[in-house]
Amino acid sequence: MVDQRRRRRAERTLRQSEDRFVAFGERFPGRMWMLDDELRYIHVNTQFAEMLGRERSDVLGRTPDDVWVPDVARSLRDHCRRALDGETVDVIEYWPSGGERRWVRALAFSVGGADRGGFIGGLMLDVTDMRQTEAELMRHAERLQQNVRGAVTAMGSLVESRDPYTAGHERRVAELAVAIAERMGWSRDQVEGLRMAALVHDAGKVAVPAEILSRPGRLSVHEFELIKVHARAGYDVLRSIRFDQPVARTVLQHHERLDGSGYPSGLRGDDILPEARVLAVADVFEAMTSHRPYRPALPHEVAVEELRDGAGTRYDVAAVDACLAALEDGFILSSGWDDGRPDAGAGDRWSESRAEGLDLGGVPIAGGVPDAGAVLEEA
Repeated sequence: MVDQRRRRRAERTLRQSEDRFVAFGERFPGRMWMLDDELRYIHVNTQFAEMLGRERSDVLGRTPDDVWVPDVARSLRDHCRRALDGETVDVIEYWPSGGERRWVRALAFSVGGADRGGFIGGLMLDVTDMRQTEAELMRHAERLQQNVRGAVTAMGSLVESRDPYTAGHERRVAELAVAIAERMGWSRDQVEGLRMAALVHDAGKVAVPAEILSRPGRLSVHEFELIKVHARAGYDVLRSIRFDQPVARTVLQHHERLDGSGYPSGLRGDDILPEARVLAVADVFEAMTSHRPYRPALPHEVAVEELRDGAGTRYDVAAVDACLAALEDGFILSSGWDDGRPDAGAGDRWSESRAEGLDLGGVPIAGGVPDAGAVLEEA
């Protein structure tokens, strides 16, 4: 008699538990299902059945192959296999629903384990609206990115308008910097951030008097200090713009050197951003091999020698290696000159002129090539 009462009490408790489970499933804001170890549906909520265009009773006892189109059935079987192996499956897939295809987040997980029948539980949430919102946000973000690129280009043009002799400098530095970064295996986003920083790395020169930028003669110590201000001035201009990458800080640090000899902060080693280290190498090479009002272009061999000599002390070794590899593979800086270009023979006269003494960036030279790490800091 006691055993019968206990059994009835246990059965009543079990029915109540099942009723609560079913009620929960009906109130769940998504589709809920459960399969046995033979992959037959033993429970589905109404939303799941409606997704299939069936009654709940018509789904129970059937397999995924009985109620789904082949591609979804295959996907479900794979989810179930992974769930039985102990994995919690969480994927977003494009499934049929009510006569159309919808984006569905599908979860599958083991319930109980093999010793208790190896049941598989599953949940499905319609995330179509969320996906569409994400797509719209991505389109909006791309439009904003295009606007930022436009602002960056305009800023670079403004700098070049004040110093037409270096027209194209930032663009050529950007080309070489990107080539270096790509050889170093950087991600697309990191390369794009570097490219934008390179395109405006001299934006701070708007704070430098134009007559100093284009002066053909020697700079005084005071004038050189004014030119050095451009790194921080560029940072101050750019830091209010929201970039996905550290564009403003890269501009601030592009004249820093590994050994602490750079400016404006005298940073050393890993305190300098990787982007700034790559930009420094590209900037030095372009500056040395391009014409300036105060000197003709140096031969490529001289610029290569400077990078090799400074690798590991002033310049990042990996960046130098990638730069030299790009050059050896035929990378060529694009031309920066239009109709009013300087005398094309100026570079050829370098070997004749250097014996007489030249003035590179305010540093007089007699009988040899100067330390480019010192004389090209205003490039």
